[in-house]
Amino acid sequence: MTRRKSLKMKQQKNNQQGEDIISFMPDDILLYIMSFIKIQEAIRTCILSKRWKNLWKFLPNLKLHSVDFHKNLVFFEFVSKIVFLRNYNISLHTLEFVRHNYFKHEIMTNLMHYVVGHNIQQLRVVVPFNVGLPPCVFSCESLTHLSISCSRYNIRTKIPMSLNLPNLLSLHFDNVPILAYEDGQAKPFSSCRKLNTLSFDNCSVLYPNAFISDGSEILIIDNATLANLTMDYTLRYKTVICAPNLSSFTISGAPFPTLHEQKETLHGQKKMNVEIRSASLVKISPSRSISSGDSVEENVGLKKKERKRICENDDKGKEFEDEARKEQPRRERHN
Repeated sequence: MTRRKSLKMKQQKNNQQGEDIISFMPDDILLYIMSFIKIQEAIRTCILSKRWKNLWKFLPNLKLHSVDFHKNLVFFEFVSKIVFLRNYNISLHTLEFVRHNYFKHEIMTNLMHYVVGHNIQQLRVVVPFNVGLPPCVFSCESLTHLSISCSRYNIRTKIPMSLNLPNLLSLHFDNVPILAYEDGQAKPFSSCRKLNTLSFDNCSVLYPNAFISDGSEILIIDNATLANLTMDYTLRYKTVICAPNLSSFTISGAPFPTLHEQKETLHGQKKMNVEIRSASLVKISPSRSISSGDSVEENVGLKKKERKRICENDDKGKEFEDEARKEQPRRERHN
């Protein structure tokens, strides 16, 4: 009888007797299971047996959410220690860090340097309002997915003029200002040679050393590999798009931006899905074909018809509400 068959029979016997079968699982599977529980619970498994003592230190994915800790100081201390307790020779695949309120700048900086130094691939950060991300995050060669969200009161975290993220596939940022050059142009995405998906929400474009946008800035989205683009605007600035492989484009917000596309953007495109969500006027210049027989104006016109139908439904709803208000005093008099 081979060793594998013997082990399998032993597992089946233990399972029938209600005994522990988890201990027979390989470390990779156990670490995968542990990645779905809170980090505190994962660390507590060290008391189960000798095998479990150091297993958590090999976790490839970490979730550090301050809401999972009953005190702020406990969270601060935990984050500062985990970078030293974790196995230093093991790469870190994914980190989720979520902290909206005050956080210690030194701990945040050390954490970001740690993940960058351990070949982080997927990084999602909700940045505390009083700290900024160190420059190393924007020059991490191992990153494939990056998501950054900031409080609107955070003025320390900004997208730099140039990104050195050669393997980045997906980028999302929310409430993160984009730095422009002295001439007011910002084009940080042109150096991301593998970027496939880009989305941003409520992000201003700022001159160097400026704190607010004056509306004269220009965001240039110039990327040869970009396929999916989502923009949500609440601020005014001009946007120029040069993305020859763009296949999906979603834009929403108010006030609605002025969009300009370079000739190379849609040249040779067979089909592009365009979704526009805005109750305000739309201006796209110049008009170019996005698919056979479908122009930009035609797609926008379709959305206008949809908005008209929605507005008509809203008007009917308002009429119904007005009638209900009129009926209310009558009912009260009868009662």
